[in-house]
Amino acid sequence: MNPKIVKQRAKKKEEKRKFLLELLSSVNSLTEFGNKLGVTRERARQLVRDYSLPYDKKQKVKERHLIKFKERDETIISDYQSGMTIGQISIKYKIHECIISKILKNNSIDISIGWRSNKQKRNEIIFCMYKQGVKRETIAKKFNIHKAHVYNICRKMFRKEGVFLKRGQHYPGLIYTK
Repeated sequence: MNPKIVKQRAKKKEEKRKFLLELLSSVNSLTEFGNKLGVTRERARQLVRDYSLPYDKKQKVKERHLIKFKERDETIISDYQSGMTIGQISIKYKIHECIISKILKNNSIDISIGWRSNKQKRNEIIFCMYKQGVKRETIAKKFNIHKAHVYNICRKMFRKEGVFLKRGQHYPGLIYTK
């Protein structure tokens, strides 16, 4: 084959690659990329592969996600700072409380006063009752939780004190009362 033709083809291919790379960086998905070129999404994917274009689908999805939820997160933060509780915000936006607390933590918002501190207080009360000898079933009924959950809470609290219980093992020296 003629060396001039080979050079021309390589030059055209490189120009097309630059054009495709520029176009790909301006869109969010392969579907958009294909629409701008007038081809299907599958053909767009093949072009990305054939021209070795850098396309990270996960990164593009992550960028879209960040853009989509940025406004929502800002309103959640402003609601929390205006005095709404995490529970009220979760009802308003139909989002679980854990996700709201993550949003607040990721934006360096202090959530020391809120639902987590109430949970900690409850766990401390449960642990205190358990150490006093109150049966797990009684504690579970009082706090409307399962008796296995009571045991798991107590295991964690014992672990903090340096006492390690195996599953099913009870605290040594525990005297059961009614």
